[in-house]
Amino acid sequence: TSTVLLYPMEVIRTRLQVLEPDTGRYSKGFLTTIRSVVRVEGFGGLYGGIGAGVFGSGVTWAGYFYFYEAIKSSYASRFHQGDVNALTSLEYLGTAMSAGGVMVILTNPMWMIKTRLQIQVASSSAPSPTDKLDKFRNYTGPFNALKTIIKQEGPKALYRGFVPAMMLTSHGGGQFMTYEKLK
Repeated sequence: TSTVLLYPMEVIRTRLQVLEPDTGRYSKGFLTTIRSVVRVEGFGGLYGGIGAGVFGSGVTWAGYFYFYEAIKSSYASRFHQGDVNALTSLEYLGTAMSAGGVMVILTNPMWMIKTRLQIQVASSSAPSPTDKLDKFRNYTGPFNALKTIIKQEGPKALYRGFVPAMMLTSHGGGQFMTYEKLK
């Protein structure tokens, strides 16, 4: 529900991060970008890639909790006679980062596809000869994006952003470590 409700903000954030203001298509401003997307692409432009976003969010969180609990139980069995409450802060941190790492490996392609779907401009707008993002314009959906990316850029392209994503597991690790200790 939160993914669907907040998805337009995700699209606007991604557009503001990716599109260059000097292309003339979007300005630097938040509200101006919203107006531009709605004017050029319609209200549906705010939901570009929503299917991949909802699917990716569900898969990622389900997988994360599955691996988090499995790794936590493994640590507890191995070092604390099965008592998960006896884990140290560093063990909770390692558990959460490990679960995050597994999910980055498994889901990075989904997030890459979602981002590509978000930044493509609906076909109702005419491409500019100088538009640097024209190659992201023609995906018809997530499976077409997957096939096109692999064909045009190779399978390794699905893992662009992998290293920063792995580093960001420390953020979730810190949150889960704090949650477990406060609980």
